[in-house]
Amino acid sequence: MAGIVDELGRPLLDLRVSVTDRCNLRCPYCMPREVFGGDFRFMQRAELLSFEEIARLARILAAQGVSKIRLTGGEPLLRRDLERLVEMLAAVQGIEDVALTTNGTLLASRAHALARAGLGRVTVSLDALEEEAFRAMSDSRLSLARVLEGIDAAGEAGLPFSDGLAGYAARRAPRAIRVQRTARTWGDIWHVDGVAKLLRDELLLDRDVADHKHVKWLYGDDAVTPEPGQ
Repeated sequence: MAGIVDELGRPLLDLRVSVTDRCNLRCPYCMPREVFGGDFRFMQRAELLSFEEIARLARILAAQGVSKIRLTGGEPLLRRDLERLVEMLAAVQGIEDVALTTNGTLLASRAHALARAGLGRVTVSLDALEEEAFRAMSDSRLSLARVLEGIDAAGEAGLPFSDGLAGYAARRAPRAIRVQRTARTWGDIWHVDGVAKLLRDELLLDRDVADHKHVKWLYGDDAVTPEPGQ
């Protein structure tokens, strides 16, 4: 059976499935509180596709050539029993990879079960590694520590990061970015992304991060370490 192609003749290989429209953060660039406040009407459970319906769609599209599925939201880990859906999708013939995009706040207690269910990769969206900046960017009382614990748990469960950390994973200063957590903790597939590339001439990194091979690959000698006392 012929696969699905777009207007340029490219085959459809990847499918993104939003399993919920709800999120436990209120990032101003995504789900601002003034819009998504207490009176906002989110979808009711009965309006969402059931796991069985999602799995059926996966089987149909796998027969058309789709081989990768990414689960998103909202925050997908708010969807109850998501591990069961992962297991169902991982069992679909032709699906080679099931991935997850998450803000990481609920990942610590779920990482091992997700890995056992067949999750192949995880992307953690993280805008800051400094508590004050994190709370400002997420407009939330949830702590940065919860996300870092989730990242560590995913690593312990053997889940690789498909994009390292999606987002900045950094604290922006007037004309510098300071990465405050050791890159090696998150394995070899790690990089600073986004705004850091625009400020590479004044990128400010802790020494252990600046020496990391993937940071050097991205920034070369432009990644400088702070002087004592900075």
